[in-house]
Amino acid sequence: MCSATNARTAGGPIRGRLCSTAWRSARRVAAGDAAQGAAFLRAAAEQGLLQAQFDLGLGDLNGIGVPRNDAEAVRWFRRAGEAGFASAQHSMGLMYQDGQGVARDLEEALRWHARAAAQGHAKSASQVRAIEGAVARNRTD
Repeated sequence: MCSATNARTAGGPIRGRLCSTAWRSARRVAAGDAAQGAAFLRAAAEQGLLQAQFDLGLGDLNGIGVPRNDAEAVRWFRRAGEAGFASAQHSMGLMYQDGQGVARDLEEALRWHARAAAQGHAKSASQVRAIEGAVARNRTD
């Protein structure tokens, strides 16, 4: 999440306002107003802030500030993941692995985890090794 300093200096006034919005969201969630926090996150996510898109996906996945909705979580994770956000790519890999919000597809999970692993995401690198073994076993069966 953005810091108060980043909110003023990250990429000019528009980026700064978006970062500030996401920061206010996090503070409201921490203060117990998850619904208001989710509203701030949605505004930042819709403006393209990748961290907000990822955080909104987590909120949808876990029902924080909004009703639980796996399909919406996938939508936000995919949006941030396609833009290169490694944690969202990892989450997409997990969603495909588990068939949560999408049809279970180990090859698609592998593609998402590989994208995150290429950026240094250690958990995705571990998942790549595990899924490669499972996919190889499925192909020989």
